[in-house]
Amino acid sequence: MATGDIGRRLKECSNRSAVSLISDIDNYFNAMKEVVRHTEDEDIACVYITSTIPSSVIQEQLSSEGLSYEHVQFIDCISYMVGSTPSKSDRVIYVESPTMLETLMLKVQMAVRHLGDKPKLVFLDSINTLALHNDERTLSEFVHYLINSLRVKGVPTVVLSIVDQTPEDLEIILKLVCDEVIEAVGTTSG
Repeated sequence: MATGDIGRRLKECSNRSAVSLISDIDNYFNAMKEVVRHTEDEDIACVYITSTIPSSVIQEQLSSEGLSYEHVQFIDCISYMVGSTPSKSDRVIYVESPTMLETLMLKVQMAVRHLGDKPKLVFLDSINTLALHNDERTLSEFVHYLINSLRVKGVPTVVLSIVDQTPEDLEIILKLVCDEVIEAVGTTSG
């Protein structure tokens, strides 16, 4: 499927859906941009959990593509770890490390609560990076709790993973808790 179809597929999902978005490394940026584009097009606030690339780099990438991120609240758990100097911004909440899953969960809940009744979506980019920093059991529990707690609140979740890079136990949890699977593998059009 072309990455440009991600928005169409997300639009077809219910407002409580959990979506496993599977991409390959060549389509990673396009998949990420299409989720942000979808939330902008549909006037949905996006809580963007970034564990792969610092939020400042993602913001630069989005800007270079002409995409707005004014509707995005970033939860950045990688900047401190890679030595990036976090900047003061109302758009970014920093977590010191991707190993701090409880803190990450609290920050997500805080961001979702802060958005009030606005339509919103939580985007986790990427489960593979979190798997590098956490043991599978703890991460599986985190993903299970995150998705189900958001589902109860009527907040859809998109979990990005890179094909053939996700630990098997985590793939099983994603299959169990996600309602939809969108594959954006093997094509770079978007």
